[in-house]
Amino acid sequence: MPATKFLLIALLVLLSCPTFVSAQINKENIEIVRDKWGVPHIFAETDEEMVYGLAWATSEDALDYMLESLLAVRGRLGEIKGKDGAILDFAAFLLGIEDRARQDYHLLSDEFKKMVSAYVQAVNRYGELHPEEIPVKNLLPITEVDLLAGYMLAMSFINNIQYDMAKLFKGQVNNFHQFRPAGSNAIALNSKKTTNGNSFLAINSHQPLVGPYSWYEAHIVSEESNTNVLGGTFPGGLSIFHGTTPNHGWAHTVNWPDFIDVYRLTMHPNEKLKYKYDGKWETLQVRKKTVKVKIGFIKIPITKTFYWSKYGATLKNKEGFYSIRYASNMEVHSPQAWFELNQAQNLEEFKAVVNKGMMAGTNIVFADVADNLFFISTGIFPKRDQNYSWKEILPGDTSATFWDRNDYLPTSELLQINNPPSGYIYNMNNTPYKATGPGDNVKPEEIDPSIGYMTFQNNRSLRFEELIADFDRLTFDDFKKIKYDLKWRDKIYTHTLENVSDFFEIDPEKYPELAPSIEILKKWDKEATADSPGAGIFATTLYFALMDMFEKGELPRQGTMPVERMAGFLSQAQKHLKKHFGKVAVPLGEIMLHVRGDRELPAQGTPDVLAAMYMEPHKKGRFKTYVGESYIQMVELGKDGVKIQSINCYGASNHPDSPHFDDQMEMYLDQQLKPMTLDRETIFKEAVRVYHPE
Repeated sequence: MPATKFLLIALLVLLSCPTFVSAQINKENIEIVRDKWGVPHIFAETDEEMVYGLAWATSEDALDYMLESLLAVRGRLGEIKGKDGAILDFAAFLLGIEDRARQDYHLLSDEFKKMVSAYVQAVNRYGELHPEEIPVKNLLPITEVDLLAGYMLAMSFINNIQYDMAKLFKGQVNNFHQFRPAGSNAIALNSKKTTNGNSFLAINSHQPLVGPYSWYEAHIVSEESNTNVLGGTFPGGLSIFHGTTPNHGWAHTVNWPDFIDVYRLTMHPNEKLKYKYDGKWETLQVRKKTVKVKIGFIKIPITKTFYWSKYGATLKNKEGFYSIRYASNMEVHSPQAWFELNQAQNLEEFKAVVNKGMMAGTNIVFADVADNLFFISTGIFPKRDQNYSWKEILPGDTSATFWDRNDYLPTSELLQINNPPSGYIYNMNNTPYKATGPGDNVKPEEIDPSIGYMTFQNNRSLRFEELIADFDRLTFDDFKKIKYDLKWRDKIYTHTLENVSDFFEIDPEKYPELAPSIEILKKWDKEATADSPGAGIFATTLYFALMDMFEKGELPRQGTMPVERMAGFLSQAQKHLKKHFGKVAVPLGEIMLHVRGDRELPAQGTPDVLAAMYMEPHKKGRFKTYVGESYIQMVELGKDGVKIQSINCYGASNHPDSPHFDDQMEMYLDQQLKPMTLDRETIFKEAVRVYHPE
């Protein structure tokens, strides 16, 4: 090969790869302070050192969860998690996550690249010193691209790509925009609504209780940028995702605008893999992926074939070929945006970060010590041709439906609310057009319709509106009672099953075999407490209903259901309870357990109450909690600073031999919170352990 050609190829290879920045870390400048709950407080001189310390502490406590998303983007999670892990492996490959992260890593700011490098440097160092914790061979070193791709995969799920993929794989693609799941809560009040003139903030995300998207509590402090924030992050996050600083706090909930576009391709009648685009025939790129799947004690290689069109990720089902296009697998800046939010010192700086348009999609509820409230439903939305209905399946044969990944709507056009006269803002994954008091909300006609903000309510949002309306002003205890509310509205409703009240109207004469369950439901006060048999039969019935809808590819959904089908779910629940408990009147806390290791404690909550909880099968007919109330922070903000209380669902460590493996469980179940602080002097005075990372 001629030398000039070799040099040209080498140059092209170098330009196509990220430039990894080697962070210069002085570990003596990093102090990890463990409090009595095992929560890490990281103090450092520079931002890089702060990030290194966070990565080190996370590796000590939750390396297993951290590595799951990194394994998925490497296509290796199936090796340790079996079929469930392989699904993530294939999803990451289908969506082109790793390729995009590698191609666009250079778009990150030079300063933020140093943070990414510091994080992976710490993880790799920890892995070298603790090889027994690395689940598969040849995983190290973790790279900057791995970390960035892990973020992009998480953002894809936050934008709900999983539901569109599930429907396309099942060949059910009609009206997918109608289907919605439940999720988190966020509430903020200012002095117009509180008795003591302070502002109140509830950070109350309903995430999985375990795994890579569960919450890890940490406190990070950097002298360089004056960063000082305590809150929750995912294992693998190099900043706090939502939490509290000395001046303000913010919470996230998942929002449901129209993030994702699905296209049906027009295929050539005779030539395979040819699709029409602007009158010409293009050829689909064939992309095969083989992953190893753990089955028992062996690993079986499984290969699947996917495709890539001009629109992006493409798959085939019995109805044809469909492409998926959305911003989260094209936009690499979300982790940088969260890191910059951590550095913001006030509302103006916080908004300046949001206004850069790098947030791939969540609602934000903000409160500060200056009595400000701020709400925005964020996302990265392309400029779309208004001649098309973007919530429907789009024609995949024209450039008119192909939007430019570099041409997005400005943040100024997104729905936002500043200091509403009513004195409060909230979101429970309901419509952002209902985010504050009556008369203060943004009207749908004021917003670009192509954004596709949803317009429905749910039990949590409607219940909050009922409760807040009872108060002219609230004490902090009133505020906590609302956040921990376990009641379904008297006029029971949920958007997933709009006629859920029909469960209580099933005719025992028409279904005499269900009379015992019907009687329990009619007497139930609709409180989802652990000692309630009504909550027990209702939660079990909802479980069978949700599982059936999931297996039929109906979730997420909005709409009603025939009473006959609902009676079938009630029958399943009744048979299940009789089989495993010998009776129908079983308290919820005997059916649903909060499980950590060998500990099993009675739990409470159902889907779509404010203190929400979902369950999954455990053993001997019982269920365990798996999504819902997880990391909670309740904050009071005023002229005297901030007062923080928090709780996590288990504890700070994933290691069963750690005292912090399960030391928050009882408080969590009793709806109690632990006091936390941002004050350095107090933290060091009360420290259980202070050390430097290695």
